[in-house]
Formats: sequence, structure tokens, C-alpha cells
Amino acid sequence: MEEFTLRFLDPLKYNKDKHDTFLTNPESDRILETAIKHEQKKFFDHPIIVDLLTERWYGGSSYRKSSKLRWLFLSIWCLFDIVLFPVIFLSAFLLGWTAARVGGKMTIFKGAYKKYKHFFRIPYFIFVRDTLSYLALLAMHLAICLHPSQISFSSLEWVMLLFLLGRFFNEVKQITDVARKLSENNEKLTLRDYVRDRWNILDIAIVLIFFTAILPLRIGTWAVSKSATNNRVLVFAGYLYGLNTMLLTFRAFGSVLETSKGVGTIQIALFHIMRDAAVVVFHFAAITLAFSIAIAKVFVAETSMVKGEITDKKPLCNTTGMDCWWKTAKHLGWSLLDLSKELDFFNSVDSFSVTLSRLLYAAYLVMALILLINMLIALLSNTYQRVQDNSRNEWAFQKAIKIQTYRNYHPIPVPFNIISIIAVEVYRFLRKKAHETEESQESQVSLHLDLFLLLCITNVRLPSGY
Repeated sequence: MEEFTLRFLDPLKYNKDKHDTFLTNPESDRILETAIKHEQKKFFDHPIIVDLLTERWYGGSSYRKSSKLRWLFLSIWCLFDIVLFPVIFLSAFLLGWTAARVGGKMTIFKGAYKKYKHFFRIPYFIFVRDTLSYLALLAMHLAICLHPSQISFSSLEWVMLLFLLGRFFNEVKQITDVARKLSENNEKLTLRDYVRDRWNILDIAIVLIFFTAILPLRIGTWAVSKSATNNRVLVFAGYLYGLNTMLLTFRAFGSVLETSKGVGTIQIALFHIMRDAAVVVFHFAAITLAFSIAIAKVFVAETSMVKGEITDKKPLCNTTGMDCWWKTAKHLGWSLLDLSKELDFFNSVDSFSVTLSRLLYAAYLVMALILLINMLIALLSNTYQRVQDNSRNEWAFQKAIKIQTYRNYHPIPVPFNIISIIAVEVYRFLRKKAHETEESQESQVSLHLDLFLLLCITNVRLPSGY
């Protein structure tokens, strides 16, 4: 059925007019969204869809067919544009406004504001600006991690707070925009609609860790503590800063590497491998729990049998049963990494208990190291080969998700987006209120007209002054 559907796109390859019409048709956006929702990965590897996505990623044929020199200039310009865009927007608006009224040689600047606005909203350049913003935030986190902890907020932490607040606004706007678009099609927002771009998971995790853990801990230490010495709360906040730095590193560099086809397919395979490895790790945990309980019971039972006997040896478990189990479970776990004390760990008072525990330990190693490890290797090899065999489809699908994400992304970079998002939402709210008021007035006028016509038809005299 998928192959049959794709054949409907084939005629567009040979008819340039229909091909161009399809690329510029706004309804194609709904087709892409539906294909992403149903994970039609092969669909995005079709040449027509590849052309459509490339056109959208690079802002149309005029930018896509630009010379390499011009494209290099525009890419470098993003470095300055991330800060200078308010001045450029104002300048472009004034130039366009002046050219429209003066004319003459100024006509070349006519439409300057629209041209710059179109350039500013190209998904590729939005992605570049967003990546630069992430790298700036990552650099600040690295500086915090390499700097000793202090009670008061540093100037760097205040700037980080501003950046992360902008990130929070971006995530909220993404969720509301997706919900608004789905509501237009009478669909409800689900978690899957938001996390279809896997990097959103890291985005929301970074924001939540900061605003629900790091910021409250820092405010608490700032308000209550007087010294950083032996301050466990401050140390824990530092741990969380390190965790956020790790997530930011994955986020900043991972999203960039994914855009390259050669590296992107390997990264996609890595995500699939991690998902499959989680299943094997669960089996490791279950086997470790099973054998640790059995071995712990051997030595807990031994303590009751040798209790009161005088011997040079000490029983392995001379404390509580829970402590005995925990020591055994740790030993089994470290055995998988070859960091345990091997068989010396099981030396105890009763020789039969020692023999039985070592037999159970040998059975555990056979199941864990020989069976599960080899199963893990085979599973990961199979997963990697499967992804490599479908690498074009997998990468094209992830690329489509990224393009659709940044096509609907707020173009103003973090942290300047705080002002722009608030302004846009306030404007939208006021416009909605004005529209509701206008509809209410129109309904009242319509009601009065209907009443007037009814009275005229029934030949009823209106009261004076009506």
C-alpha cells in the first residue's frame, strides 16, 4: 500500500509545472504532518518530497540556488544577526517605507522589510541561530562547573537564568502552537505530538531540572546559608548543574550532527541501539536480583546453623538479611565489570554453604556473561544493520521532523524571544477580544434588523424614540 501511494508522486518528476505547484501548495504541509504522525519513513525518501523539504529548509529556490559565496556570506551573517536583528528590522522597515514614498533610485529598497523578514524566518537560519544560542548557554554552564560554588548568585548565573527562561518560553510556545494546529483539525494534543522531535525531551528535562531543582536550591542557600563550607544543599545544586551541562552537551552537538547524512545515520542507529540495550539491561537486573536473593538466603540460613560455634572464620552474613542481600547484589553487579573480589567474597564458616554459593555464582556468570552478553552483542549488531539498511529512510524521516519543527519555530533567538513571545501573545489576545466584540456587535445589529423586519411584516407600530 505504501509503494502504491508513492507511485502517485512519480508523475510530478516529469511535469515541471505540476512539480512547482506541488512545492508551493500550502496543503502540502498537511500531507507532511500526516506522514510524520503515521511514521511513513519511506515517503520522505521520495525525490519529490526530498525537493519539497529542501525548498522549505533553505527558504525557497531563490536561496537554494544561490552561489556558494552568497550562501557562505549569509551563514556568517547569522553570527551578527543573532544580536543585531532589532536594528536591521527597524532599518529595513524605514528603508522600505521611504522607498515607497520617495521613489526614484530608492525603489531598489522597496520591500526591504518583507525581504529581510522572509530571510529571518528561513528554517535553516533559525536552526543556526538556535544552535548558537545553545552553545552560548553551554559555555556558561561549563564556566559554572569549573568555578567554585558560592552562596550569592554570580552575574553569570543571572544571565543563565535569562537564557533558560527564554528556553522555557520556547517550549511553552511550541506546545501551544501544536495544540492550536491540532485543534483546527479537531484533534487533541498528545505527548507523542510534542516529543516526535526527540531533542524536545532533553529541552524539557533541562528546563525542569533548572526551575524545579537548581533554582529553588540556590534561592534557599542564598536566603539561609552564610557559608559555602560543608553546605550539602549548595553541593547538590552543583551536582545538578553538572547534570544539566551533560544534557546540554548532548543537545547542542547531537542536533547539529544529525543534520549530516553520514553522521546522522550512525547517530540514529545509536538511539535505536540504546533502546534495545535497555531491554537487555532489564534482564541483567532481573537475573542479578534472582541470584543475589538465592545466594543471600544461603548465608542467612548458615548464620542460624553456626550460631554459638567457636571458629576462626566469620560468617559472611553476620548482620541483617537486607544488608547481606545488598552486599551480594553489589558483588554480582561488579562481577559483570570484572571489578569484584571473585570467589574470595564467598569464603565463610560452613564449607557446604561456600560450595553452594560458588555454584550459584558460576551459574549466574554463565547466564549473565555468556548468554546475555552474547545476546546483547547479537541484538545490537542486528539493530545497527537494520538501521543501516534503511539509513536513507531513517535519516530522511528525522530530517523532515527537524524541518517541520524549525518551520514552526519562533524565529527570535533566545533570550530575546522573551519579549517577542509575550508581545505576540498579548497582540493575539487583544485581537481575539476585538474580534469577539465585533462579532457581538454584529449579532446585536442583526437581531435589531430581524426585529425591525418582523414588526414591519406584522404591521406593528414601533414605540416613539426606538
